[in-house]
Amino acid sequence: MDFPGRPITVFLGSLGYYLGNYYPYVRLNYDRENGNSSFSCVLTVRRYFSADNYLYIGYGRGTGLLEDLTVQDLLTTPGNIYLAGTTWYIFRSIRLEFNFSRTSDKSISQKTFQLTTGYRWQ
Repeated sequence: MDFPGRPITVFLGSLGYYLGNYYPYVRLNYDRENGNSSFSCVLTVRRYFSADNYLYIGYGRGTGLLEDLTVQDLLTTPGNIYLAGTTWYIFRSIRLEFNFSRTSDKSISQKTFQLTTGYRWQ
């Protein structure tokens, strides 16, 4: 990303491996602005009950821990994030998804609840 007068470099990556019904994965984020850098790491574990249905929990530490990052999120102080949720299909076509996260650092605490639904044609 390059903003006028404020260049920011962001590197993102993830690594995961299926272990039977479990899928642990780690998401890494490194960003640099004007010689200052920060790093975050989020470990999440999914427990699959079928090919589409799963529960997950996760924990992370660092900066830039939110899913939808803004420039201010990238420059914030290090914090913690706790994640939990599920994705479940009912009648093979109706998708229900629930997500909860709690992000906190020295200056702010944010809780997010999200409930979404959708339909897939087969």
